[in-house]
Amino acid sequence: MLATDAAAVVACVIDVYGHAYPQEALYDRQRLSKLVAHEQWVAAIALDADESVVAYSALELSTFGPIAESGMSMVRTEHRRRRLLERLRNFLNSMAVEFGLDGRIV
Repeated sequence: MLATDAAAVVACVIDVYGHAYPQEALYDRQRLSKLVAHEQWVAAIALDADESVVAYSALELSTFGPIAESGMSMVRTEHRRRRLLERLRNFLNSMAVEFGLDGRIV
């Protein structure tokens, strides 16, 4: 995910959860952009043929050491059962290795 994808991620979150998801940064395009741009979150998205975000997952990097919390995952209803979260998780696991993380909390 690039910081410029933030508005599309916000639209995905609203589509999946309405305004009930507890992580407020996922509803704020500018805040989400900064978290990704400053590598506080390592995020991954899946796009459909129209390049709309249909799935999202992220690692939230810890300030306590080389670990991250994995989560904030979602898939739009019409795109479920396609193993998108599994594919995003595998991608984020490879990114965790690149970032030198020793562990991930799910």
